[in-house]
Amino acid sequence: MAISSDVFFGDPDNIDNFPNTGFFYVKPSARTIAMTKEWHEARSSHPGLNEQPVFNHIKKKLVKKLKLKVQYLDTAYIGGFCSYGKDLSKICTMHANCCIGLQSKISDLKGVLADWKNYTRLPPWAKPNARWTDVDVMWFRDPFRHISMGADIAISSDVFIGDPYSLGNFPNGGFLFVRSNDKTLDFYRSWQQGRWRFFGKHEQDVFNLIKHEQQAKLGIAIQFLDTTYISGFCQLSKDLNKICTLHANCCVGLGAKMHDLRGVLDVWRNYTAAPPDERRSGKFQWKLPGICIH
Repeated sequence: MAISSDVFFGDPDNIDNFPNTGFFYVKPSARTIAMTKEWHEARSSHPGLNEQPVFNHIKKKLVKKLKLKVQYLDTAYIGGFCSYGKDLSKICTMHANCCIGLQSKISDLKGVLADWKNYTRLPPWAKPNARWTDVDVMWFRDPFRHISMGADIAISSDVFIGDPYSLGNFPNGGFLFVRSNDKTLDFYRSWQQGRWRFFGKHEQDVFNLIKHEQQAKLGIAIQFLDTTYISGFCQLSKDLNKICTLHANCCVGLGAKMHDLRGVLDVWRNYTAAPPDERRSGKFQWKLPGICIH
């Protein structure tokens, strides 16, 4: 069972999260059928309470008795007026809970809808903390922990020379994270205009051509991501214990990309299926050479 939360403490398995029945999903099984019956019957022993506080009263008993697995949904994604995430790029639903009266709910939901309409009208580069990846990027682990809090823009690298803030690194637009602020808005305007200044160049080349002048002009902090973690065929990470993403860059043609990425996926499946000691030993390596990967 998965259920939304009035209050979410950070751990979806924490039984002390406060449930909200405005959104819930129940997987059909003997346990969930028994749960529904007990929940319904418990209404008679808790007169005056609706189904949500009744569930809160009996949830620990249900989990212990029925070995029930309850997932409490993160309010950063499944939000409500009680508790909600501030990042509109993450939020999926908004419930008018912790709000009494139909008119109060309607009034506040109209405000939410107006904010959402304004957000969706923004161009992609103006939205808060935007991130993009190409379709030929394979994800293995969370890459965002390698993005510095001090970076205005974090971009993957075709070639990484060791210093994440050196403009001598060669950027790759396959993985890009941007914090929305005045500097990045100005940078994106210049980047867009650069497509005309350097007519015929694609956006990655234009980025490379304007990076020096824009850093000098705006004081923008550009972090080039270490290919040990945010890797690609151009400069391949060999350490499967560290790699987070792998981009089929420096590779021409869909057939070549698909061939080599299938080989990557085969190795990754074997790696993840192995015991922890084998994974840590470093015995797993990519299938080399491929058409592009080497």
